[in-house]
Amino acid sequence: MLIKPQIDQAGIILSGSFEPSIFLPKWFAQHEMIGRKEAENLEISQTKHELEFKADAFKLRARPNLFEIVSSDNHFEHVKDLVISCFGKVLPDVPVKFVGICRRIHFDAGDFEVRDRVGSRLAPKEPWGKFLGKSGNDLRPDYGIV
Repeated sequence: MLIKPQIDQAGIILSGSFEPSIFLPKWFAQHEMIGRKEAENLEISQTKHELEFKADAFKLRARPNLFEIVSSDNHFEHVKDLVISCFGKVLPDVPVKFVGICRRIHFDAGDFEVRDRVGSRLAPKEPWGKFLGKSGNDLRPDYGIV
C-alpha cells in the first residue's frame, strides 16, 4: 500500500561566506535561474544581514554565513539545478565550506497508536537510555538530579 505524504520537501544548506543582498529574485532572473515575471512578483523580506523570499518552487534564505533553499512539494530538481547554477556556474569563486542536503517527509499516521508503533520501529527508545527521561516518551534528560 502506497501512502502519499502530506509534505514532501528537500533542502540544500550551504555554509560559507556570502553577500545576502545579491540573492534577490531579479538577480536569479538575470542569470535565467527563475523567470522574469515570477521574479517581479515575489515579496522579499530583507534586513542588513538576511534576505528571504518564497517562489513557487522554493523558499530561499541567505545570511552572511548561510545559504538555504527548501523546495516546495515535488520541486526537488529545480532546487538542485538552482544551487548548481548559482554556485557552480555564476558564483564559482564564492567560498563554500559545507553543504548539507535535508529531506522532510510528513505522513498522517491516522492516530497516536499507529504513530507510536511506527516511531518505535524506526527509532527504538532503548538505545537512548536515560536521555529520554523516566517516562521514555519525552525528550527531557533524566540524570537523577532532583
